[in-house]
Amino acid sequence: MTIDPSKISSSIRPFAMIEKHSALPREQEVLFTMHSVFRIVEITQTPDNSRLWEVQLTITD
Repeated sequence: MTIDPSKISSSIRPFAMIEKHSALPREQEVLFTMHSVFRIVEITQTPDNSRLWEVQLTITD
């Protein structure tokens, strides 16, 4: 997931990086506020597993 900071209000950040507080420290975890809305950019099937799909999202204002 990629978040473009220029598309987010400068006074409110709708997410927090929480990997320091995670039970799984190797994972890059992000917590989003409940009112966060995303737009689907692309959906692709992974080449290694036909039952697994990758979804690219963009956060909206």
